[in-house]
Amino acid sequence: MKTEVGVGYSVHRNPAEAGKEAAEKAMQQAGNKKPDFVFVFATVGYNQKTLIRAVREATAQAPLSGCSGEGIITPGIADETNFGVAVMTIRSDELQFHHAYATEIGHSMEAAGKTLADGIRDALGPNAIACFVMADGLTFNFDPFKKAFSGALSGLNSALPLIGGLAADNWASKKTYQYHNDEVVSEGIACVLVSGNGRVAWGIDHGCIPIGTERTITRSKANVIYEIDGVPALDALSEYFEEEWKSQWNKTSLNLCLGFKTPDHMKDYYREYIIRYM
Repeated sequence: MKTEVGVGYSVHRNPAEAGKEAAEKAMQQAGNKKPDFVFVFATVGYNQKTLIRAVREATAQAPLSGCSGEGIITPGIADETNFGVAVMTIRSDELQFHHAYATEIGHSMEAAGKTLADGIRDALGPNAIACFVMADGLTFNFDPFKKAFSGALSGLNSALPLIGGLAADNWASKKTYQYHNDEVVSEGIACVLVSGNGRVAWGIDHGCIPIGTERTITRSKANVIYEIDGVPALDALSEYFEEEWKSQWNKTSLNLCLGFKTPDHMKDYYREYIIRYM
């Protein structure tokens, strides 16, 4: 029993050429056999449908999932331009892959959670390893999604790890993309259930350091902070902002994050602070 994996990338600006090149590199590394599953991550300068169509053609229409990102990282390259695509092909007789997706998640995270649960329910057994979730970073709200997703799968595999990240668009904060076979959607979630004989290792880290003094959130609702230390939140944080920050919010939010003290039950996974972008 074995698992064969190949990874390829391209920074070609033509989406058809980029998708083909990245996929062919991955196939060659894996031995040029038709993959059982394909992961794709790309930046947003490409025509996304053309890009994914090229990957599908080069991988013999194998099942595919993935999303857009702020950049790509593979062996040999870390690229944060608008033109980068990374492809992973997997062929295995010891792992199984089942994928699903949901759209228009901004209307109801609960409905999105149930949709994804319905999409993987029949494949969810005791040999499930993890579910990879790739969601639109502009609309996704994890807590109601997780509650609905887990509730819909209650009793099947309550300990199923959810691993993944948020789709991005190079800090434009306008539109991200999620991939499912030939489909390219926005405001969606793509997920992949991995089952079989294997283990998943993961880690969480960040490149931030604390600055300033400790502050207290004095008024909030859901994930919206209204006041810090009794004054409007942006007024409280303005001392950390550069001039003209109001017209450069993407730059401001990229370079200044919020750090929350890590709860005791999460200290096995995080360091002293949990970091959140604004």
